[in-house]
Order: sequence, then C-alpha cells, then structure tokens
Amino acid sequence: MTATPKLNYTLYASFVLLGVVAIGIVYKILHVPITHDETATAIFYSKFSVWEIMMYPDNWPNNHILNTLFVKFCISIFGAEQWAVRLPSYVSFGFYAWAAIRISSLVFGRNNLMILGSVALFIANPYLLDFFGLSRGYGMATAMTLLSLSFMLEGYMKGKTNKVWTAIILGILASYANFSLLLFLSATILFAILFFCTKFFNKSNLKNWAAHIGSLFALVIVYGALITVPILKMQTTNQFQYWTSNGFFNDTIFTSTESWRYGAKLFFEFDRIVIPYLVVAIVLIALVRLIWNFRTSISKKDIFNSPLFVCTLLLIFTGLINLGQHIFLGTPNLMGRTALFFYPLFIAVLLTLLADFLNHTNNQKVLATILSLGLLTFSLIHLVDRYNPKSVRDWTFNAYTNDVLDYLSHSRAMDSEIIKLKTHWMYHPSFNFYASTGQTDWLELYDYDKNIDTLTDAQYYYIFNTDFEMLKDKYEIVDEFGGYEMLVKRKSE
Repeated sequence: MTATPKLNYTLYASFVLLGVVAIGIVYKILHVPITHDETATAIFYSKFSVWEIMMYPDNWPNNHILNTLFVKFCISIFGAEQWAVRLPSYVSFGFYAWAAIRISSLVFGRNNLMILGSVALFIANPYLLDFFGLSRGYGMATAMTLLSLSFMLEGYMKGKTNKVWTAIILGILASYANFSLLLFLSATILFAILFFCTKFFNKSNLKNWAAHIGSLFALVIVYGALITVPILKMQTTNQFQYWTSNGFFNDTIFTSTESWRYGAKLFFEFDRIVIPYLVVAIVLIALVRLIWNFRTSISKKDIFNSPLFVCTLLLIFTGLINLGQHIFLGTPNLMGRTALFFYPLFIAVLLTLLADFLNHTNNQKVLATILSLGLLTFSLIHLVDRYNPKSVRDWTFNAYTNDVLDYLSHSRAMDSEIIKLKTHWMYHPSFNFYASTGQTDWLELYDYDKNIDTLTDAQYYYIFNTDFEMLKDKYEIVDEFGGYEMLVKRKSE
C-alpha cells in the first residue's frame, strides 16, 4: 500500500504570501499613473523594429532592451494600455517568486518551516516590488539575477553542469534587461569557470573541460558583440553624471538600505545609520564562518559545494568587480535602482548563514520556527507599513496624473471644449503617455518645456507649488495635490 504524501503546508503558506503580494502589485499597476521614465518605452522605443531596439535607436539608456522587446510584443497584442506596458515586469515577479522558493528549498530543505520566513525576506523590499509594477527593466533584471543564483547554487550543490549553464544564460538575460547586471554576469562567469575547472580539469576529462570553457568564451564573445553598440552609444550621453563616487559604502550600500527602508523608521531614529553597517557585518560574518568551516571540515569539497560558499562568494565577487570597475575605469558607483540586484544577493547570504547556524544547534525545529515566524512578522509589518497604492518611491511626483486628468475631464464635460494643458517638464511624460495613446482625445497637451512659460496661452498649467510665483499674475489656483503639486487656470480677462 502506497503511503499518502505529506502535505507541505509551509510551501502552501509561501504561495499564499506570494499571491497576496502579487495582488498588491496588480492594484498598483492599475492605479499608479504611468511615470516619467516609463513613457519613452511605451510610445517611442516600442515603435522601432526588434533589431533597432537591440542596437539602441538613440544614445539614451532609457531603452532597457529586454523589457522594451516584451513591451513591444504586449502592445502588438493588447494595445498601449497602462497594464499592458507593465505586464512584462509583472510576469517577471513570477520568476522572482519561483527563484525565492527554489533557493529557500535548496538551503533549508522542502519541509522546513524556514522556507516561509525565507521567502518573506526575499520580498520584504517595497522598493523592489515597485519595479515589478513598472515598465522598466530593473524588476526583470533582479528576477533573472535571483533565478540565476538559484541554478548556480543547485549546480554546485548537486554537481549538475546543465544547471550552471542555465545560470549563465539567466545571467545574460539579467544584464540584457539592465546593463548594470554585467557586474553580476561577470561574477557568474567566474563561478562557472571555477565549477568547470574543479569538475573536469583532470587527465580523463580534459576534452570536456576544453569544450565547456571554449563554449563559454564563445558565448561571451557573441554576447559582447551584441551589446557593444548599445554600450558605446550609451556612454556618449555621459549618463554616469547622475551617479557619484563617494565610496562603495556610501553610494551603493547606504543608498540601497535607504531604498529598502522606504522612509520607514523600523527601530529607532538612528536605524538608517545602523542598518548599512549591519549589512557589512553580516557579509563579513558569513565570510569568516565560511573560512572557519573550510579550516575545520574534514571534507573540503562539501564546503566548496555548500550554499554558504556559493552565495557569499558570488555576492563578494560581484562587489569586487564593481569596485574594480570604479578603480580602473573610473566608473561611478551603482546606487538606488541601479544597485537593486544586490538586495536578493545579500538576502541569500543572510539565509545561508542562518541555515549554517541552525545546522549546528540542538533544537533546530524550535529555533527554525521562532526564526521563521520572526522573519515573516518583520517582513509583513514592513510591507504593510510602506504599501502606497497610488505612488512609487522614485516618481512620487507622478502620483496625481490621474487626479488631474479626472478634474480636467469633469471641467471639459461642463464646458464641452478641448482642454489646453501645459505642465512642468517633470510631469509632462506621464501626461504624454495618455495623450499619445488616444486615451485623452479631449486634451491638447502642450510640448515638453524645461522652462516655466509665463507667456503661454494654455488654459491650465500643472506645476510645482514653488513655480506659482512666476504665474500668479495670469493664473489662479484651482486645486492642489499632495502638498507639492498645483493645478492653475488662466484668469478670465
């Protein structure tokens, strides 16, 4: 008689948690207006051919190639709807969730309660979740990063060459979604070379070793040739001027933890200072623990194939490559959304460190329960506290586009005329999406203008409240939004 398989309630609970988060992202996809940086993908880059997109039709890095290609595909099927242009990023959340489950199961085992806390920690970043609901490449790139890590981890743990190759391909996709991920791809390639050397570099397997190494270098050359033109074009616009060179800690670690906090005060007033140092301390502890395990273990191979080794060194390699790029090429440090992929890499290190700790304790089940519930509670509090259904952190100034359009539409219904609107340049792309896609055929949106035009004949002007002083002679305030944004109307003559 065959035994009935035991239900894995931990995995089910993890799926429920991920499902709830997915619903929260859907709500924001439908209710957060198209933001400043999304518009170009939807109404400009998507109109080029596939090859033109891949070769960069202009010199601006707003074209996140993999995302643009998928957005073009979605528009061809569903039209240029708000939800359609964000659909590729939303689908990528499914890959991120899958990766979180895979890594948690590999590190803790499929029936360990720690899976729930582990998955919760992977998604406990409201800033990251923003990008699974926006038409940008950052969420997609981060999802491919974590999925790549999960396959590299499985390849090392189980000695499976095909998993390592899968990790390489996913690393390439991650970098094609956003070129910042070339750092991670470089670290992944180094790890793959290390794997091939340890597995095949002996007299009986030299042909296999040469085949894998040769194939890897051929792939790198082909991919390098594919992205050379876009990278050279991007560099001509000096986009690095928007980054800084105040040190890896200040630029990358501190800004990443600030983005993760999302404005929350989780513990004390000084937590924003403590958390970056805590991140560094955890990575150093993981490295020290790895060295200790290697020195005291009888089987060095087991340490080499351990989750702690793979996750810790892959993160460190990525960071060192980033530092090397800065030192030798003078490239400023990554920060904010360009450094977003470091979050899941760090969480993987933290979780493997906790797993190593649990493996050396006597009360594993009790401690795992306490840790898992603690991580789950902490993650839920942070996500619920920072959830904003109307805006996203990097483009809060676009939160009221729909409110302004609703107001103008109502005004138009009373006046039965075309509404003439001019906006501050930071607001213009958001309004331009709806105007260019035919969703506001009653609106005449004036051209993009980096100056406040005091001579315009626009009926309405949407501005920051600090700009009203220049317009107060000809315009009067009709509504204010969020404390910083203001809609003004031309005075009757």
